[in-house]
Order: sequence, then structure tokens, then C-alpha cells
Amino acid sequence: MADDRILISVELDDGSVRQGFARIERTAETSGKTLGGLLSGPAIAGILAAGAALVGSFAFLKGAIAEAAAADQALNKLNTALRLAGTFTEDASQSFQKLASDIQDTTAFSDEQVLAVSSLARTYSRTNEAALELTKTSIDFASATGVDAESAVRQLAATLNGDLTRGLTRLAPELKALTREQLAAGGAIDILNAKLGGTAAQNVNTYEGRVIQLKNQFSD
Repeated sequence: MADDRILISVELDDGSVRQGFARIERTAETSGKTLGGLLSGPAIAGILAAGAALVGSFAFLKGAIAEAAAADQALNKLNTALRLAGTFTEDASQSFQKLASDIQDTTAFSDEQVLAVSSLARTYSRTNEAALELTKTSIDFASATGVDAESAVRQLAATLNGDLTRGLTRLAPELKALTREQLAAGGAIDILNAKLGGTAAQNVNTYEGRVIQLKNQFSD
């Protein structure tokens, strides 16, 4: 009897190949029997279903590994920012992680996105407390204006140096009345926080927002 194999090749999007095969015994071609005569419809369907399940398993595993790596990278960047500022403690890190988790639970932003914003906020802020406030305001500002969260934190941080963009003054004309000293003390961030606070949580109440929120929560 000839010893043949049906080869199932599963190609992932990164170009790697996982191969599994089902060993099938069949008679030689001279016997007049074909592969179709050896494998029934249900058997072929079973092989195809197994292949589809294999593809799904690899895709899920790859996604889970990527998400775990992204989470570790975001946390490492935060802790590095805290250390460079000389304010790292386990409790300090946990306070930023809790904020990220709380924001993910109530908005369409993932905790990895929030941790990335917090890392930037800490580099621009004088204290951990100021960085936490800058993070929250940046998330609401991003949700209100449609800019990405990291661009939002950079725009708001620039106000600490007295820089007010046209977009900011259109959103809050009262910012123009602040002195450089008031801006350096976080006056613009306080005004925007009072004006925009809660925007990200409100904007999640859409179909798209709920879908993104569920996806972020499922990823954890």
C-alpha cells in the first residue's frame, strides 16, 4: 500500500507556517481507487474544521502575546519616567496603573494608551500628582477634539511653558487671560479639566465606543 499524506499548511500574517498533516492510507493508483473513495464527505469536513481551528488558535495566541508585550512595554516606560523624575515607588506606579484601569473601565481608551500618556505627562510635570491630572485632562481633551491621546498631552504640556495653540484658545477663550506664571502653574490644564472633565466617559456611550471598550476589557 502506498503511504501518502494530506498536508495542511496554515500560514499566519507574519509569514510563518505551521504545518500539520493527517496520515491517510490508500491503495496504489493501480487499484483503481481514488482519494475521494477513501475519504467520505464528513471526514473531509472534519479535516477542514481541524485546520480552521488550528488557524484560530494560532491567531488568538499571537494576539494574546502581542497584547501582553504591549502592556509590559507601556508599564516599563511609565516606571522609567518615574525613575528619571526621581519619584518612583511601587505605590506611585500603582497609582498610575489604577488610573489607567479606571479610565479603561469607563472610556474607549485602553490602559496601555493611558499608561503611554502618563509616561509623557510625568516627563512634563513637576510632581506625580500633576502628572495624574495632566493624564486625565489629556484623555478628555483627546476625546473632545479627536486628536490622539499622546498629541493631546503634548499640546497641554506646552501650556506650562506659556504656549497656547489656536485650537486651545478656540476651545477655551479664557485661556488668553492667564499670565505666564499662571500657565506655568498649570492654570490652563485646570481650566480645561473643569470644562472637559468627563468627556471621554460620555463619548463611550455610542455603539462604536462600546465595542472598543468591550474589546479593551476582553484583552485584559
